[in-house]
Amino acid sequence: MELIRELPALGRDLGPGLILIGLTSIAAIIVGCLFKEWEALPWMAAATVSLCGIGLLLRFLPKTSKVPRTSTSIAATALVWVIVGICGSFPFLFTGMPFLDAAFESMSA
Repeated sequence: MELIRELPALGRDLGPGLILIGLTSIAAIIVGCLFKEWEALPWMAAATVSLCGIGLLLRFLPKTSKVPRTSTSIAATALVWVIVGICGSFPFLFTGMPFLDAAFESMSA
């Protein structure tokens, strides 16, 4: 039950990080345009929009005065990287790569 009370504070802290990662993925869209990889651009944009959208949802969680424990913060940080890996695999998935390969490529990047 204590963990549930800490989640809004974590979301408010991690939301801007997801937004920042989403905005930096715009560079991949620009490079895709330069190399004329038009078939992957909609999926790259989907990854950017999903990261920014999740970040905005987390950012607007209600404010709490509860300070999260260190263990909860570490777990939430790991969860953010899982979210980034899954959202980053969209361009690979929708251009024909199997899920496991797409997730590996996204996480290794």
